[in-house]
Amino acid sequence: MIRIFFSLLVAVLAFEVSAKQLPPFQLEDGDRVAFLGDTLIERMQEFNHLELRLTTAWPKRNIIFRNLGWSGDTPRGISRAGLSLLQAGREPADEGWKQLQKQIELVKPTVVFLGYGMASSFERKPEKFRAEMQALMDAIRKQIPKVRFIILSPIRHEPVEGLSNAAHNHQLAAHTIELDRLAQVNGAQFIEIFLSQAAKRPHLTQNGIHPHDAGYYNIAAEICLQLKVPTHPRLD
Repeated sequence: MIRIFFSLLVAVLAFEVSAKQLPPFQLEDGDRVAFLGDTLIERMQEFNHLELRLTTAWPKRNIIFRNLGWSGDTPRGISRAGLSLLQAGREPADEGWKQLQKQIELVKPTVVFLGYGMASSFERKPEKFRAEMQALMDAIRKQIPKVRFIILSPIRHEPVEGLSNAAHNHQLAAHTIELDRLAQVNGAQFIEIFLSQAAKRPHLTQNGIHPHDAGYYNIAAEICLQLKVPTHPRLD
């Protein structure tokens, strides 16, 4: 069953990626770039290979980067409730969502890299995840109508000795399909990391789901390859 699902994933992504006709990606002078997502994005503050590649691709352009990632977060901002000034543990159910929108309002991004999926995959509800992602994109567009989105797939759960990751990868694949379709509907760039990661050796993560420095280096390179971002000679 798992193999059949992965074969379906490959077929769906191959068809939908070939159907995309989006202009080449580039950052313009004055762009404000926000990296928004769960732990995958938050840890880019430490392993900032993607920002480095984007900065060196257009070194003469004035581009601002802000990392709004938060560990364990979902598109509803569930991990951000603690940013409130309300008493911890007594925040309203939607407090994280409100805090997430406040952060976006402060940054006012013109470009948003969305890196959600790993934390949401544990809920095992890919259709719900897609609806939450659409709500987040709609909320951002309400503040910044001309914002451009780049949607990243989650990474795969790499094997860890003694633990089975097949069921989790099934969920991650389902979430990857939903993100690709979401990008199609919204005219956004979709970056598929889940399948391309399978060919990487050695592993990209330190514990199966959290990339280490070399992992982020490879992930950044893959993102920029798919976006056709110019590569600085020293980063080859």
